[in-house]
Amino acid sequence: MARGRRSKKKGKGGIITVIIAGGAVVFSAVANFVSENSGVLMVLLLIIGVAFSAYAVIKRVKRKQREELLTEILEFLNFTYIDDLLRPYDDQVIVKSRQALDNYDDIKYLKESDRFEDVKRVTRLKAIVKTSIISFLKENEFSQRPQYAYVANQLNHYASLLDGYRVSIIYITSAGNNKGERLIRFTESRVEELEAHPEYLMTKGEYNKILKQQERDELEEKKRLFYNKVNSIIDLANESKDCLIVKTRVKKLD
Repeated sequence: MARGRRSKKKGKGGIITVIIAGGAVVFSAVANFVSENSGVLMVLLLIIGVAFSAYAVIKRVKRKQREELLTEILEFLNFTYIDDLLRPYDDQVIVKSRQALDNYDDIKYLKESDRFEDVKRVTRLKAIVKTSIISFLKENEFSQRPQYAYVANQLNHYASLLDGYRVSIIYITSAGNNKGERLIRFTESRVEELEAHPEYLMTKGEYNKILKQQERDELEEKKRLFYNKVNSIIDLANESKDCLIVKTRVKKLD
C-alpha cells in the first residue's frame, strides 16, 4: 500500500514538473519573439490604440447627434414634457394582503382615490401624443437627417408606452417586504365607458337615489307635455270659438 501511495506521489510530481517546464519554454519563446519583433508590436499596439480612440469618438458623435435630433423633434411636436408621460406608472397604491392585491380593480381605485378627473386628463393627453407621434413618423422633414432611424425607433418605443393611465398596486407586508405587484391600466375606451355609466362609481344607495330622481324628472316632463297639449287645445278653442260655438251660447260657455 505504501509503495502504491509513493508511486502516485511520484506521478503527480512528474506531471507538475512537465507543466512548469512547458510553461518556461513557452514564456521563453514569447520573450524571444517580443525582443526580436518589438518594432512590429509597437506599430500594432499603436494601430489598435488609434482604432479604439476613433471608435470612442465616433460613438460620442453618434450619441450627441441622436440626443440633439430627438430634442429637436420633441420641440417641433411641442412634446418637451414627454418624460412625465413615460413613467412606469402614474400612481401607486399599497395593499396589505394577497387577496387585496388580486381583487383590486379600476373601480375600487377610483372610489378610493377620487381621481377620475386626473385619469381622464392623463389618458386623453397620452392618446393625443401617441397619435401625433405615429402620424409624424409616417412622413416628416427630419427623415433624411443622420441618426434618424435610431430616433424613429425611440419614438416608436415612446408611443408603445403611451397606453393610458397606469396604477401600480403593490402588496407590502407589515415587515416591509414586497410580496407582489400588478398594474391597472385605464385605456381611452374604458374612460369613455366609465363616463357613460357614472353609476359604476356609486354606492347602491347613491345609485337608487339617482334612479328615483330620474323617475321624478320623467314624471315632471310628462306632466309638462300634457299641460302644454291641454293649453294648446284651449288656446285653439278660444281662437276658433266663433266658428265652433253657437253665438247665443258663448257667454254661458265662457
